[in-house]
Amino acid sequence: MGKLIAAIVVVVLGIVLGRVVENVADRVRVPPLARGGATLKYVGVGIAALILLFSVFVSVDVGHVGVVTVFGRVEPEPLYNGLHLVLPWKDVHQLSIQIQKAEAKYDAASADIQAVHTVMAINYAIRPDRAPELFRTVGLGYAQSIIGPAASEVLKANTALHQANEILKQRAKIKIDVQNGLSAWLAKYGIDVKEVSIRDIHFDPDFEKAVERKQIAQQLAEQKRYEVEHVVTVG
Repeated sequence: MGKLIAAIVVVVLGIVLGRVVENVADRVRVPPLARGGATLKYVGVGIAALILLFSVFVSVDVGHVGVVTVFGRVEPEPLYNGLHLVLPWKDVHQLSIQIQKAEAKYDAASADIQAVHTVMAINYAIRPDRAPELFRTVGLGYAQSIIGPAASEVLKANTALHQANEILKQRAKIKIDVQNGLSAWLAKYGIDVKEVSIRDIHFDPDFEKAVERKQIAQQLAEQKRYEVEHVVTVG
């Protein structure tokens, strides 16, 4: 659309400038100047024609699809990588279909209402055939408006099923459950989840200190029990 507008502007400018020059030539009676005015018109039309000629050829890069819009309406079929002939009043927006990564910090809670803090990375890719729908319904900010909130909600739903002291032990299961839940959520928008990675799981400092004290107490109890059993055995 932008190139079509540019071509129209060039034609209009060429015609206007050509007429101005021709009017001046008529007043001062200089024939070469009049021919120059006519030349300006042809030059304007020629430049506009070149702009339109090159604007109808659109190249979609490897690893991308082109989403075509016409006066704000999204066409349902995407353009795949390669050279395409597109009418000049249409716009083509390129969306990456390569695997992308979204990583952020998330806060959740355990079944016993302990705060859980983690960093989660999501590898995902847009389905090529669903790119126009995603562009129409969500836009280019899908990572912020769809993936981030979905990841937060799915993570919260899964950590809420486990006690805080079991979350680290159940890390592998939580990772699989989060990946499955996120895959189902994002599939509605034409986004495939390739892999989910959960790392750096930690809790609030007070809880971590309490856990540490409990572990130390358990170790001391185990040591004391061992010493008592050893004494009984020796005796």
